[in-house]
Amino acid sequence: MLRTIFWVLGLAIVFVSCKKQIDTITISGKMVDSNQGIEIEGVRVELWAQKIESGIYSAHYDNYGIQITDAKGDFSFNLENRIFASVKLTFYKSNYYNWDFEIDGDVLKNNNLYNETYQMMPKAWIQISVKNVNPIDFKDYFDFRIMNGFTNCEFCCSGETMQFQGMDVDEDIVCQMIGHQDVNIRWNSSKGADRYGNIKLVFLPSFDTTRVEFNY
Repeated sequence: MLRTIFWVLGLAIVFVSCKKQIDTITISGKMVDSNQGIEIEGVRVELWAQKIESGIYSAHYDNYGIQITDAKGDFSFNLENRIFASVKLTFYKSNYYNWDFEIDGDVLKNNNLYNETYQMMPKAWIQISVKNVNPIDFKDYFDFRIMNGFTNCEFCCSGETMQFQGMDVDEDIVCQMIGHQDVNIRWNSSKGADRYGNIKLVFLPSFDTTRVEFNY
């Protein structure tokens, strides 16, 4: 009789253990800076999810945890295995571009382990100085346009052409870009009968401000 009780208890423990594994989804990943080729420590990762309860979909995201990536850029969450419309990871770190990554609930429905490598882009700043050092007349003209390396943010550089005309041009333009990359700046200048133009190649180190001067 005692042996039978132990056998039943053993089965119950195995059942509960299996059920616990089945009822937990592990969402993990690694944060990397692909531009610099490094793993990123200290990224704040937040886990959010939209629940579906009794067949009712909620547009609201609830927070299910916060993790900080370790020295290898790794993080891991254990999420209760429920029916989710969507799961979202948000990533934050100073001097990097913050972003969100959304996982469709159907992807998690039949998987107890979700693991990905995620990329964050480092910030850099460029300061472009434009100065007319040898003015001739009010028709003196200069323009430049950054050709590549953009991202979306309030203070980011754009691909629009910046134009300057006159004898008293002396301006500084500072904007934000993706770091650890080469950017091409196309420029044109005209004074009297002279016309010049070229492309300037500039490397932007991460987390720093690079100054570029156009004296014409």
